[in-house]
Amino acid sequence: MAGQLIPPPEIAPEAWPPEMPSDERYQAWLGMLASGERLLIAGFQHKVGPDGDWKAEYSRWLEHSEADRLRHRIRRARELQSRRDNDVE
Repeated sequence: MAGQLIPPPEIAPEAWPPEMPSDERYQAWLGMLASGERLLIAGFQHKVGPDGDWKAEYSRWLEHSEADRLRHRIRRARELQSRRDNDVE
């Protein structure tokens, strides 16, 4: 399902039984997302120290992450184009 944030039961973590009600899966998934966010923030706070600006560090990380994804998409597009060109020959 497009835009679905909760994994369907067939790809959900093994700790989630297939018969687990969707509202419980939703709550568990939100809990995992929140935990991941807290760990990420704690990492940035640790990196910049008690007087540092973890939000600025997080913004730099996001910009770097976006640039990495863009480079990966460009590289992948070039690989696919190269394969198509080789198939034509």
